[in-house]
Amino acid sequence: MPWKSLGISAIATLFLSCTTLAAQDLRISPEDGRSLAIQLLRNNEVAAARTIAETLLSANPQDSTALVLLSQAERALGNFTVARQAGQAAWAYATTDQERFSAATVTAQALASQERPTQAQFWLRRASNFAPNETTTQAITRDYSLLEQLNPLQFRVQFGAAPSSNINNGSSVDSIQFGGNTFLLNPSSQRISGYEFSSSFDLNYRIQENDNNQTSVGGAVNIFRYALTDDSKIRAPNFDVSDRAYNRLDVFVRRDWFLSNGLVRSEFGLGASTLGEDPYTTEVRIAAERIWILGESARLDGSISLVNVNYDQTDEVSQVVSAAINWQKTLVNEDRFGLGLTYVQTTADDPAIANDAVAINATYNFGTVGQNLTLSSGFGYRVREFEPSIITPFGREDRQTTISVDIVFLRLNTTVSHPRCALRGKRRIQTSHVTRPRH
Repeated sequence: MPWKSLGISAIATLFLSCTTLAAQDLRISPEDGRSLAIQLLRNNEVAAARTIAETLLSANPQDSTALVLLSQAERALGNFTVARQAGQAAWAYATTDQERFSAATVTAQALASQERPTQAQFWLRRASNFAPNETTTQAITRDYSLLEQLNPLQFRVQFGAAPSSNINNGSSVDSIQFGGNTFLLNPSSQRISGYEFSSSFDLNYRIQENDNNQTSVGGAVNIFRYALTDDSKIRAPNFDVSDRAYNRLDVFVRRDWFLSNGLVRSEFGLGASTLGEDPYTTEVRIAAERIWILGESARLDGSISLVNVNYDQTDEVSQVVSAAINWQKTLVNEDRFGLGLTYVQTTADDPAIANDAVAINATYNFGTVGQNLTLSSGFGYRVREFEPSIITPFGREDRQTTISVDIVFLRLNTTVSHPRCALRGKRRIQTSHVTRPRH
């Protein structure tokens, strides 16, 4: 045994022999005992370090630092459950930021050793709130990324708010010509401006993965609520926004193939929605997506989907074909800027449903704001052209402008990025097609 290690072991033996006499005869202070346990852990004298930590705890069961040392020793000895329990107890008794950081870190380490990455990520989030410096924060970020790659579970909660010029998908004109006569549209049938409030809950679980591909199953819940502007309340006093309350549930199975410059994705999904308090649609969806990684700071996504939609109340059926392309760039300051173009063709026997739509959008992601959330904003513009009908013999064109603000709470976000498709952080993949209510 090296002389240095021999000297530390001798001091440890002296410490233990002294503490067995009585609490009042303690020859080495708790501070010296903690320092000794730390040195023993550094020299891999794990069993001795555990004994010293246990001795310190026999004198003070609420010694947070001793509990951290015990957690480290138990983890090194392979006792992961005991290590986790000690770390959690250290958190409960912590009184300073340094103690909270240490307790959260060792708890995360114990959970990672137990192969419980979701819980480990939660504790790393706690640790990041009390990181003493930027270097430590960066180390936590790297550990978190490693856990993301191991974690088969993805879970994200997102909230948004957006003013809209047409929350009811109404007509952009206030009158129509029919048989040489002019008919005024009901104010509730015209486009109505207001505010859209949204929330989404996405869950994805990876059931198979190798170096070339992976298979996932999951689901998504989307909720939309609306409010009128003061001007709309005057123009359409009988319009009830509760009739526009929209809820949607999707389930899917997804297959990804990893390529050297991105991935190819296929997906099959089922969906159902309600409008107001009544059933609205049921859907079957197939989709394909291609993602190209363009260097270290940019990516390009192309997708196409086919959705068969059944309107529950009328038994009408429509087919929706959509194609989209999106470009995203990570800036020098780590913010992200994106541009997108989408084309959607809806065919149906009912001309009130059939339409062609083109939409453009721009997004700017400000990244992490504070410790626990990210902030992004967006602008969208959509034009829809409806086929001629009895009511609108020359068809009609609707235009909609949307400005949005999205907030993602990171404490609940465990989105996984495959290392081959990472883009300086977590990538955001759309998990479901949402058929929005029609007028």
